[in-house]
Amino acid sequence: MPSNDEYLKSSKIAVFGVSPKRRTFASGVKDKLENAGFEIFLIHPDAPEGWYADLDYLPEKLDSVYIATSRKNASIIVDNVIKSGARKIWLQYGAFNNDIIEKCKSAGLETYTGCLMMYIPNSGFPHSFHRFLFELFKGKQ
Repeated sequence: MPSNDEYLKSSKIAVFGVSPKRRTFASGVKDKLENAGFEIFLIHPDAPEGWYADLDYLPEKLDSVYIATSRKNASIIVDNVIKSGARKIWLQYGAFNNDIIEKCKSAGLETYTGCLMMYIPNSGFPHSFHRFLFELFKGKQ
C-alpha cells in the first residue's frame, strides 16, 4: 500500500462533500488544499455555478478524488469514480466501511483512508500534531 503522502502528488483533486448550503469538514479540506496550491474541482449533485454535478462533467479527467460524505453516498460516488478512470481515492473517516474499501481495491484504485488534513502541506496545528501522534502510535501509513 502506498504511503498517504503519495496521494497528494496529484495537483488536481475532485472533492465530494462540500455543501453549497453549509460549512462541512470537506469545506475545510478544500480550503487547505487550495492554500497549498492544489486545483480543486467541487462535485455536488445540486451543483451551483462553478461546481460540477458529477465527474462526467469535469473539463478533464482527474487521477485523484477525495470523498467526505456519508457511507451511503460514498458507495454511490465510488461507482462513479471507478467509471471515471480515476486512480486514487481518499475516503475521509465516516465515508467508508470494509465493503466500500474492498470495492475500491477490487477496482484497482489506490485507496487511502483517514484524515487528509494530516497530510496537506502547511495545514498547521492541530493537524500536524495529529499526524505526529498517529504515526507515533499507529505507524506511518
